[in-house]
Amino acid sequence: MLAIGGNNRRTASIRAKGYSTLFVLAKEDLNDVIKYYPQAQILLKRKAAQMLKNDKKTDTDEVEDRGLQETCKLSLGLGTPRMLRVVAEVLSPEKTSTAQLKEAIDKGGLSDRRK
Repeated sequence: MLAIGGNNRRTASIRAKGYSTLFVLAKEDLNDVIKYYPQAQILLKRKAAQMLKNDKKTDTDEVEDRGLQETCKLSLGLGTPRMLRVVAEVLSPEKTSTAQLKEAIDKGGLSDRRK
């Protein structure tokens, strides 16, 4: 399991129900024991390869997400469109949504540069 190329894993993921005692197993000890169980060795190698493949997928997904965030950044200096200000003025002042909209416009996040 630890002999797969590109793997430098020093820990294992453990899931247990109830009380568990954890033991440290050296790589040499694992290799000494696993040679008597070839089917288990094949199964462990498959699982380890699948785990590495999944880890690589998440790494590439994170890189793609960062690239997408950079591409989709919004400029905060754009200002509030006039139409939004007009809508805020036309709506009835008793509604809470109107108050929230006017508050957001006045806070500066939606300030208009071209008043």
